[in-house]
Amino acid sequence: MNMKKLVLILTMCIMHFLSYAQEPVFAYDNNQIKSKPQFIEAFNNGNFDNITSHSLQKSYNVSAQNGDKYIVKCFKNAGWENEPGDWHYLEIAYNGQTIYSIDYADGWEYLSPNLKSSLSPMADAFYQKDLDCDTVMLLFTGITIMSQPPYITVIILKKGKATLVLNKPFFIEKVQHSNNEDVFSLCANTVEYYDNGTPMNNASIQKLYVKNKMIFISNN
Repeated sequence: MNMKKLVLILTMCIMHFLSYAQEPVFAYDNNQIKSKPQFIEAFNNGNFDNITSHSLQKSYNVSAQNGDKYIVKCFKNAGWENEPGDWHYLEIAYNGQTIYSIDYADGWEYLSPNLKSSLSPMADAFYQKDLDCDTVMLLFTGITIMSQPPYITVIILKKGKATLVLNKPFFIEKVQHSNNEDVFSLCANTVEYYDNGTPMNNASIQKLYVKNKMIFISNN
C-alpha cells in the first residue's frame, strides 16, 4: 500500500470517528455549569408592545437529591389566550428569589402523550432528570409551526442557579433508556416527500445522550 492510499484511509477513518464523537453540551467550571454558545440559538421573538403582564398557567416544585428546592412557573402572555403555545414565559425561583427567566413568543407546549410515555408518565410541562445529587436537568419542547422542527430547551439547575445549555430546533424521533442513560434520537430538519412517497431530502439525524453527569450530542 503506497503512502497516498494510507493517508486517504486514515483521513476517512478519522472523519468517520469524528462524525460519531459525542461532544459535551456544557462544561463544569469550579463546580458550576458553563454553557457553550454553539448549542444555544436565540428565539426570534419580534417586538410586541402589547405584552404588559403574564398569566400563570402552572407551577412545579423541583427538588434535587441533596434537598435543594426550586419552583418552575409557566406563564402565558396576558391577552394571548387564543394564541398558539401553552405558555410563553418561564420563571425559575430558588429560596424565594427568581434566578432565571426566558420568554418565547411562539411558545412551549406540554409534552405529548407519546413523548411522556417514552420519558416518564409523571412528566407534564417538562422532563426532569437528576444528573448528580445537586444537579437537575429540565427539558422543554416548543410548538411545531408549519412542520418545522420545534425548539428543545434544556436548563440545568445546580447550587441555586439555573443555566440554559441547549436551545435548538429538533424533532424528537425516539427516546431509549438503558443503564441510567437516556438517548434521544433527534432530527434537525423536515423531510419532504414526492407524491410517490420518495423523500426529496435526507433527514439530518443527531443523538443526545444524558449520562455520566453530562449531556452529550453527536451527529448520528
